[in-house]
Amino acid sequence: MLITRSGKRAGSFRETSAGSERTTTKDRNEPEPSISVKLIADVVAEGDLDYIDITVIGQLLILATGASPEGLHARAAEIAVDLVRRGLLVPGTLDPEFHPWNLSTEAAAARLHAEAAAELQHSTLLGPGQICFFDITEKALREYPPTDAD
Repeated sequence: MLITRSGKRAGSFRETSAGSERTTTKDRNEPEPSISVKLIADVVAEGDLDYIDITVIGQLLILATGASPEGLHARAAEIAVDLVRRGLLVPGTLDPEFHPWNLSTEAAAARLHAEAAAELQHSTLLGPGQICFFDITEKALREYPPTDAD
């Protein structure tokens, strides 16, 4: 059984609507994903309930934007990398407790990017927790506080 952050069952997804799109800047050569403020808030809200993974981000992406399944996990992985770089998500493992990767933010983002790219060469779908799980940071809770409406 997956340990949840608040004792609630994993996988409680909510209907969302697409928010305004914005693009962030970074000093990387990879293309920057355009992530809505609403999608980030939804990721933070889910992460406040339980540890999340790329499949959760993918499901939230579908709900927020109506994204098609084609390339979904690749897009979700790009979003996860960006949220790690922003300091909103921390990647790690569950066994059965959460253990963050012992890496700098940039090294964790680079590892996540490399592992997602390697896995997605073999399949367009990722299984739950296949690369890692994510915990949200205090910064994420401050910048995108979950509301009762979530």
